[in-house]
Amino acid sequence: MFDVLTDVLEQVRLAGTLYFSAEFRAPWGVSVRPEGRAPFYVVTRGDCLLEVDGEPKARLLAAGDLALLPRAHAHVLRSDSTAHPVSFGKFVKDHPMDERGFVHCDGGKGPTSTLVGGFFLS
Repeated sequence: MFDVLTDVLEQVRLAGTLYFSAEFRAPWGVSVRPEGRAPFYVVTRGDCLLEVDGEPKARLLAAGDLALLPRAHAHVLRSDSTAHPVSFGKFVKDHPMDERGFVHCDGGKGPTSTLVGGFFLS
């Protein structure tokens, strides 16, 4: 399966950038409005909800899942449906990355999830 994905990505000539690795402690939520980029997320631990503008329902992402949003749709990532999302700009301001691109968000005392995110440019 990964060979097929590699072949597809090579054929469409996408350039990817790994942007962050983050550890989130529930409750947490981030609202993202990408500008001309196709964001992707990999859940490496725990789970989260992904809500994409224009889609009727949220998707549960669990450890090992990859989500790629090919059209730069606005979206929300959050620990659960009741977690209030903050804008990506506010999130970055409140939780700066370290020199390795790691972000720690201790939103509360709930379960911990770890995500890796980035974006593709065509």
